[in-house]
Amino acid sequence: MPKTQRKPASKRHANKPKCCSAIEERFARLEQDLKKVTKCARNVEHRLQGEIRTLELAVKKRDRRIEDLEKTNTYLKNRLFGTQSEKKILQTRPSPEKSDKKDAKRRGQQPNSKGHGRSPRGVTNKSEVEIPVEETCCQLCKKDYLVLDATKDSRLIEYHQILEETTYKRQVAVSQCSCFGKIIRVADLPPKLLPRTDIGNSLWMHFLISKFLFGTPTNRIQKALSLKGVSLPLGTLTSGFKAINTLLDGLYESILDHCRSADLWNADETTWRIMDADKRRFWLWVIASNDAAAYIVDQSRSAKVPREFFKNSSGTLLSDRFSAYKNLGDEIKKAWCWVHVRRDFLSILKGIKKHKAWAKKWLQMIGKLFAANHNRFKLLESESKSETNWRTANEDIAKLLKGMESKLKQEIHSEEIEEPQRKVLRSLKRHWPGLTIFADDPRIPMDNNRAERLLRGSVILRKNSYGSGTAWSGDLAAKLLTIFHTWLINGLNPETLLEEFFSEKSKSKTDVNLDDFLPWKMSAERKRQFSLPSGFKRPA
Repeated sequence: MPKTQRKPASKRHANKPKCCSAIEERFARLEQDLKKVTKCARNVEHRLQGEIRTLELAVKKRDRRIEDLEKTNTYLKNRLFGTQSEKKILQTRPSPEKSDKKDAKRRGQQPNSKGHGRSPRGVTNKSEVEIPVEETCCQLCKKDYLVLDATKDSRLIEYHQILEETTYKRQVAVSQCSCFGKIIRVADLPPKLLPRTDIGNSLWMHFLISKFLFGTPTNRIQKALSLKGVSLPLGTLTSGFKAINTLLDGLYESILDHCRSADLWNADETTWRIMDADKRRFWLWVIASNDAAAYIVDQSRSAKVPREFFKNSSGTLLSDRFSAYKNLGDEIKKAWCWVHVRRDFLSILKGIKKHKAWAKKWLQMIGKLFAANHNRFKLLESESKSETNWRTANEDIAKLLKGMESKLKQEIHSEEIEEPQRKVLRSLKRHWPGLTIFADDPRIPMDNNRAERLLRGSVILRKNSYGSGTAWSGDLAAKLLTIFHTWLINGLNPETLLEEFFSEKSKSKTDVNLDDFLPWKMSAERKRQFSLPSGFKRPA
């Protein structure tokens, strides 16, 4: 067959282009389906990854919440069942196997040691009573005993609380001449603080001391009097307190002015209640200088109160890290309390077990800093301090602070530090300038315990009497707390001095000479006259 002659194409080969186009179309559809599936898979992957991240964040948030709850649970357990003291947290006790029983020293007075005897009681009113022997002869022969001049003395201290009502029979005289007509003269009244009452000055003094110094509520004072058979209406006490409130204005303002003139203060605040006010929750502030303590009752806990008090003052204020003290002007340097910093690490030590070793190291460093500053303060108080010892004490404090600052900078950016630790470190870094002021001024303590101790009595009064019933009663509380604690700080007896103040107010028709009742203006003789008994522990 010639080459030019070819057989006609078979039917199968004729349909080949159509089959390829069908395959290509199918492949294109598959590619589109693959893209859709890939896109859906990616969307699902992104959604799942987002859910995973959300769950991871939820797990981290839950873990942080668990840690916070564990810290809170540990804190509440310690408040309910643990000791309130923070002194023995880091003290380690030796195991019984390692401790030497022979060298172990028991607490208290040691066996065979000479005791100090009975401590003097400081009772001023003393009397002697002779007690004769009941049996003065022998029971068999009836021969009399020889009574010796010697006696065996035994002391017994008794407490006699006596309420005495005195009737003053005031003499009346009538003129017998006719020069000016009939004139009737009556003897003067005895000194009395409030003219329209029969309560004497000493009893008013007792009421105020009992309530505002020792925290006894007014109704309990009234009940105590009823046990003595004396019926005294509560309205009489209330009206008397209201009248006394206005008599204390001059003395109160003089103490506040003197406190403002200092250059170093402690400050703190606590809640107070005034029952008849629209907003019952008030605040009791205390600002204490070296020789005065100023108490202020105010509705605000903002910086307005300390800003008004320190309006024309300049110096250093030691307080906690409350924001109201941070907003004071540059004239007031802010020194922060190291005890509050220590409590930050202490809460981690007690609440988060995995950070216990880390917190313990910081607490030990803070403890060494307290010990070094205490040694320097003892040198400051001692009369015979050498320049070498003083320089060494300052160098020890500077060395400890430098080491703490270096550790702070190293740890605050470390990836190994977790959020609870970092939060404490950020607070420490933020307050570091105010925490190190004491290093340059040895008068400044590291803690604010003095202000907290000055508030302790008022907190007891608030718990016993729920604060004050009216606004003027809150003012009276602030005034008497200021007067009493200022006198106590300076070693003066508030009982005798308040009664003397009332006596002078009763005699004088004009204002009393306040210099006689301000410790920084009193004479040395007057201070000795109204000094505290030796057994009374005055506030620091």
